[in-house]
Parts: sequence; structure tokens; C-alpha cells
Amino acid sequence: MQSISLVGVASGESKVLKYQIQNLEMSMLAFLQLNNIPIASSCGGKRVCETCTINGNILSCAITLEEFISNHGKVIEVDYL
Repeated sequence: MQSISLVGVASGESKVLKYQIQNLEMSMLAFLQLNNIPIASSCGGKRVCETCTINGNILSCAITLEEFISNHGKVIEVDYL
């Protein structure tokens, strides 16, 4: 099992989220929800509301965990935590 860090920008708090190989195909939104991280998404992940942003401007519903790690590393930043 591997891990990725979640950091709250406002609070500076952090959490370590574990993931398995099968999680890599999940959207970041689904992965965060699986780990009980509250993330706004009034459209349910349909890329319409644009409220599920992570790392400043990345829509968590539009990127898989694997794509995120490949392109942005292993630190997820959210405005809250």
C-alpha cells in the first residue's frame, strides 16, 4: 500500500491517505470521498459546477489518482481541512 499527503492550505494541517493499485483508476474526487474527505461537488462529478478544485485549479472530478500523481506529485492541497 502506498500513500499520498493531503494538506489544508488555510490550516496547515495534513493527513496521509493510503491507496492501493486499484485506486489509481479512480477520479481524485471519488478517491477523496472514499477517504471521507469533504469536498464540494454540487454536480456529482460531471465537470459542470467546478467546485471540486484541488491544488489551486485542478478539478478533482476530471483527473484520476494516477494522472494526478504522474503530473503533480504526491501532495494534494485543499483550501480547507
